[in-house]
Amino acid sequence: GCEAHVFASERDSTDFRVDVSFDGVAAHPADAMGVSDAELLRFEPGSPDVAPALLTDLSGAFVVTDDFLDMPELAGRVGDDQGEFRGAVRVEYPEVEGETRRVTRSIDVDLRGRSIAVGQPLERVLDAADASRAGVVASLREQFDPAGRLDARLTLDGSEDDLRYAIEADRIERLLFNAFEGRAEVIGATGTVGVTPGRVALDEIEGVLRFNDALAGRLRVDGAYRLDALGAGSGSTETLSGSVRDALFESQLPEAVVGRFSPALGERVEALGLAGLFDTDFTLRSGEEPSLDAELRPRTLAMHRNGHDAVFDRVEGAIGVSDGGGAIDLELTSTDLSATVDGSWSRSTDEPFGLDASLSATATSL
Repeated sequence: GCEAHVFASERDSTDFRVDVSFDGVAAHPADAMGVSDAELLRFEPGSPDVAPALLTDLSGAFVVTDDFLDMPELAGRVGDDQGEFRGAVRVEYPEVEGETRRVTRSIDVDLRGRSIAVGQPLERVLDAADASRAGVVASLREQFDPAGRLDARLTLDGSEDDLRYAIEADRIERLLFNAFEGRAEVIGATGTVGVTPGRVALDEIEGVLRFNDALAGRLRVDGAYRLDALGAGSGSTETLSGSVRDALFESQLPEAVVGRFSPALGERVEALGLAGLFDTDFTLRSGEEPSLDAELRPRTLAMHRNGHDAVFDRVEGAIGVSDGGGAIDLELTSTDLSATVDGSWSRSTDEPFGLDASLSATATSL
């Protein structure tokens, strides 16, 4: 329904107030489709010229006056029949200066979503308020190709030329994303994820990790990561720390991580056909000089080399990797063989991969 009032104000001008209630409405953000509002009005729902509705089953009520738009209750669904949200939107317009109203306006948005599909093109909503950042969000979505579902809260406040936003997600049912040139998946995660301009904060995220459709272990991550593309301040540095427990060599995660430091070494690790259990800890620093340090501690290890299999049911020591190289110090024991591996490798622009290692082995039975 709609009810409109026009009246003379104390400012010697004509003011208005429009009260609107709605139900079962779908929203097609126009800016991201490259068409004007007027053109959009001529399109029929379901037309190939119109992008699929991003927001559906919208219901609520709002008031529009010369000074503000107030929508205290808004509800709807995001993209499909599972994700839903509720919240409020308020836009305040500045006072009229002569005959021209300033473009800048105050924006206050608070929306809470449940079971939201992560891969939705949410930049189409952000585009209406901040087109530049909407483009960045679209680029990041294409780069990481996220999928899955989570509960989240979105807040926007500020003005058109100084818009601040924050996203806080929890109850992560399932989250998939591109990582180390593969596909990572976190299932049944606890903890929260917060996104603000230039920064992603992970607060005690824990869940089951899969990599390239294979079980990889139990993941725990805590800290923050800097995103320059989303407005990180110059000189800022963030640190993200984490661990994977009961990890499996068969998941291909080790060679993928090692390959991030040295593709040549990653290929050598892959050729070994590793199997077994390991634990790992890592620290990721983002900023002017980003870096990644990790320590991998095998617990059991099996490998295949030159047509022979070697199985070690007890392994002590660690493999350390960093951007500049790494070190290996392992003692491996099986029922009929014990071995020690000690060495290091380096990586530089002149020498992509250099290895200096020694291997000694002793037969424990004949």
